[in-house]
Amino acid sequence: MLYYLYRGVSVRDDEDNGGKLIPKGKRQHIEGQCGDPWMQCGEGVECGSSDGNAVVAHQFDSDKSDTMYVSTSRSFGVAKKFATCGNLVDGFVYTLDPSKFNECGVIAYEREVGSVADEAEITIRAQVSGPISDQVIVSKQLVSPA
Repeated sequence: MLYYLYRGVSVRDDEDNGGKLIPKGKRQHIEGQCGDPWMQCGEGVECGSSDGNAVVAHQFDSDKSDTMYVSTSRSFGVAKKFATCGNLVDGFVYTLDPSKFNECGVIAYEREVGSVADEAEITIRAQVSGPISDQVIVSKQLVSPA
């Protein structure tokens, strides 16, 4: 069954990123430390440094985690909410084709546990640090506040 993922980006952020899906940071692996706010029971945190911990930290707070991950959703509506910053500004919703991820060097992580289940989040990253390949982008649609 073919399905798509969606990424919501404000117009301003999209311009700042040159129309690319660029992660906010560079870290692929994270080792949790006592007191890290993202290290909570039931979140799937692993011992040691791992991609999984980086995904958990990214999903908890992508602005502070400094990871090379990009959040996407199975829900167009959720992506639109993020694109419009909660119905405040214009934005874009990117439609991505996961069937092209392997051939284009994109890795996807879907957690079965955690606090973002209502957002249907799939966290992705480029295999090599940098933007998500344009080849996985099916479309880019301008969306406005409702």
